[in-house]
Amino acid sequence: MTVSWSHTITLPYPVSTVFPKLSEAQHMERLHLLPPVAQNFRLFASDKVQLPKSGLQALFSPNHPASAEGLPRPRTMKATEDVNTDPELGETVERANIEWSGSLSNLFGLVRTPLFVKGSQIVEKHARTVLYESIVEASGVKELKVRTFEEVMLDDGSGNLKEGTKVKETVWVTSPFYLGLIVKLVSPGVHRGVMELYGQLF
Repeated sequence: MTVSWSHTITLPYPVSTVFPKLSEAQHMERLHLLPPVAQNFRLFASDKVQLPKSGLQALFSPNHPASAEGLPRPRTMKATEDVNTDPELGETVERANIEWSGSLSNLFGLVRTPLFVKGSQIVEKHARTVLYESIVEASGVKELKVRTFEEVMLDDGSGNLKEGTKVKETVWVTSPFYLGLIVKLVSPGVHRGVMELYGQLF
């Protein structure tokens, strides 16, 4: 069973500040440890993969697709030793590989269930597009998430304008049937809550 949703936040910082914090491997630990459920994080050695010839931007612009069918899957993309810098031919980009763990609270905190998640992320820098995929090993729940960035002008409160950044994420979660209803009812709210914490990174 697959469910999908989107959420958008606006941060009062220019995209030149926001994009690195929400895309670079060196900042992934702080990002993934924002929710209380996550307690441990590990960044593994990166490798390289080749993007589709159309790149990532073409897949998510002007709108994020309703279905994840046909989208690249960062975890299972074939690693490559070739280096290609031409986006039109399929740019070679770094793939960040991570693992994080924590625990879920059940029965009003009386029972805590261990949580182990493996994920991979790729970034098309010139298009400011991030694609992340993860799997919860014990349950088989898989997540594919795209993050895009848009420059906006904001009122600074005194009648003047300043640069801000609109961050949009679309998530597709595939889960076993018996977990489908829980994912559908709970996960969108959890995701929105985590995105609202992004301001703590700045």
